[in-house]
Amino acid sequence: MPFQRRGASRSLRRMLRQLADFWPQIIAVVAIDALLIASAPVVAIAGDTYPQGGNGDCWRGGTPVMCRTTWTGRNSPIYMRIIDQLSDTSLHNSATSACNNWNVAAGPQYCSWTARTNDTWTYLKRNDSLTAPNGVTWNCISGSCPTPNNAGNILWSEIYVPLADHNSLKHPCTGQWGYWATAIFAHELGHAYGLAHHGAQCSNVTLMTQATTRTAPTSIDIGPFPGCSGGAGTGGVRCIYENT
Repeated sequence: MPFQRRGASRSLRRMLRQLADFWPQIIAVVAIDALLIASAPVVAIAGDTYPQGGNGDCWRGGTPVMCRTTWTGRNSPIYMRIIDQLSDTSLHNSATSACNNWNVAAGPQYCSWTARTNDTWTYLKRNDSLTAPNGVTWNCISGSCPTPNNAGNILWSEIYVPLADHNSLKHPCTGQWGYWATAIFAHELGHAYGLAHHGAQCSNVTLMTQATTRTAPTSIDIGPFPGCSGGAGTGGVRCIYENT
């Protein structure tokens, strides 16, 4: 989740971690929800970067660090390798579509099932205790998975979805029936790249909007060119990785 609660007790964190999921109206301390609808008032800024309100990135002094450890400097690409631990062909195919949509978009990010030099890993996993449609992302650092404040030098990520995501399901915002797994995976991959939520929940303005039906990043998710050259709310992946 893109929200930090430093004062939360260990038991509260444990409870919220267990409850964090895609549709229920809660805010988890340590997990990044896919298309979560939050009950508490929030300022969602996720064409911006983590941590919430901090415009975290890899390179500017005085900003909280938010970066994949494989980033090697200005204009360097981010090669995201997704690793299938889903054991389901339909979910695999949806993840493939989501990955391809990030791969062909503008910006420094690439996505593939194929290993390559200097790639960064995101594991796709099943958690059938989540109520579909749903997805949760954990960004992990050395000694902490997930990282307690969604910032740091991210070593790997873990995306969790329930098997039922491959079914036709009713969308909680629109009431439309459809297959949302590709949207879920695409949104979660945005969190793995370092993006928080953007826009009012259910507004569907970007891929990183809570409860989006989009399946590919928008220009807001990618960010302006050169990186970080826009105003508040226009960070995007170009800003995280100083891509010009």
